[in-house]
Amino acid sequence: MLAANLIDLDELVLRCRDARTRTYVQEAVACLKAGVPRAAVIVTWVAVVHDLRAKIAELAQAGDPEALKQNETYQRFVNNPDSVNAVLAAERDVLTKVKPFELLGCIALEDLARLQRDRNRCAHPSMLDADNDYRPTHEVARSHLVHAVQHLFEHPPMQGKVALERLWSELARDYFPEDLAKLVAHFERGPLGRPRQSLLNNFVTLLLKHYLRVAADTTPDSPLHVATHHTCWESRVAQTLAAVMHMHRAHVESIVGEKLEGMLERTKDERLGALVVMIARVREVWHAVPEHQRNRLRHYVANTLPDADVLHVLLFAWNTELKADAETYMKTHDACWAKLASIPEPPSEWCMLAVNQLSAALNFDAALEPVRFLLKHTSLLSESAAELLLSAIENNVVLKKVKLLDDLILNLSDSPYIRLELKQALIERRRLEESLALRREYSSNT
Repeated sequence: MLAANLIDLDELVLRCRDARTRTYVQEAVACLKAGVPRAAVIVTWVAVVHDLRAKIAELAQAGDPEALKQNETYQRFVNNPDSVNAVLAAERDVLTKVKPFELLGCIALEDLARLQRDRNRCAHPSMLDADNDYRPTHEVARSHLVHAVQHLFEHPPMQGKVALERLWSELARDYFPEDLAKLVAHFERGPLGRPRQSLLNNFVTLLLKHYLRVAADTTPDSPLHVATHHTCWESRVAQTLAAVMHMHRAHVESIVGEKLEGMLERTKDERLGALVVMIARVREVWHAVPEHQRNRLRHYVANTLPDADVLHVLLFAWNTELKADAETYMKTHDACWAKLASIPEPPSEWCMLAVNQLSAALNFDAALEPVRFLLKHTSLLSESAAELLLSAIENNVVLKKVKLLDDLILNLSDSPYIRLELKQALIERRRLEESLALRREYSSNT
């Protein structure tokens, strides 16, 4: 049972990001398999020093001023054969020198410092007492190698605040991939490829906070400000959350579930529309919303939508678990049809809802806006909806006061989607209305 929980040594080799570091780790693994833990500890420390220097060099290429300074100093020492003592000092202080880059957390630094001490014991004559030399056990050497891979070798150089700012600023870049698969491929090449839990937690929390507009750090000079004022910002944040969830589903779902409850408690009702849109774009978010907040969302969609949110919230809610609540709002708020008419391609089911509204209309105002909606989207009417509309026209006297109904009937008669018999019925209906209108006009003149 215990052996089943141990990380495979060959897997540790594959998890290394840098090719030269991977070579050192292969040597350390070979030492462990050969039963030489002392050599494994020494090679693992050499790999740590190399990997830290490689990460600093990578940061220097990206323009980090502190990395540029340290890299130049180190290269000068390496190229000077008389700088042996300086190189030894650089190795001795390497864990201290990397602190400004936030490559390692407190526990990681402690684990690697322990590796450094054990390396010194292994590389120099060390004695437990007068009669016994220091001999590292196989378990100690293995744990050092596992810690080095988990804390350092498998991660890109940016993991702290620098990585977080870089990820956030990418949302405002022109090259931001709109396709989910391309976005996942883009993130896998950066800090999110093998992120530490802290980076993943902070980035997902940041996405949720700014999507719901509860964060305050939007100073003009910050990358947050640039991203949040981008025209496609909300769409990009939702797409980014979907990509990160695709890459690290178990961790991200846990973070979303943990963070959303507290955020929603502080989110005003007028910002709930943003969450509805996010749920439509990232369906997994719905399952992370606490039950009492789901009820709040249902009530918001069904009863209290602000006028400014009606259009996009109803459209997005229609494709989520909030569909029934969106339908309730459309049935009880006749005025919403004026806004819905502006959507170029609404769901075809909305036409049947509009027809049902006409059938049940009790006054002119209740009938006018659904007629305008149907007039603009006549081509979406199915035959069953057209037949129901004809029945409503025949039986609901309120509809006779709506002059736009004649244009709707004319549009229906021209529709290629309506069968011939129904077209003829519509034409006869229109002729009858015209005949009755002429008779009324004649009677009023005589």
